[in-house]
Amino acid sequence: MWVKPQEVFDGPFNDRFRALVDWCVEHRWITIGLTVGTFVLGLVGMGQVQQQFFPDSNRPEVLVDVWLPEGTGVAANLSHASCRSPSGRAGEGVKV
Repeated sequence: MWVKPQEVFDGPFNDRFRALVDWCVEHRWITIGLTVGTFVLGLVGMGQVQQQFFPDSNRPEVLVDVWLPEGTGVAANLSHASCRSPSGRAGEGVKV
């Protein structure tokens, strides 16, 4: 089914959206002021977020990416990863 391009954008939503864009272009300094004000409000708001929302990371954690050929078995993955650990084996409390 072929749709003419002008029919795609004919509708109440696009009419309101185009009116909003036209208003923003005509009143660009108000639009810029509102954008900068919203950004500053966001910065001030982030300063009000309690520290408990971002808890301290007091546990040592190391992430390691192991890349092996596709189709490598699980046993080969485990043996390859375990020989790369600092102690050569999984430590206490480490799930393998």
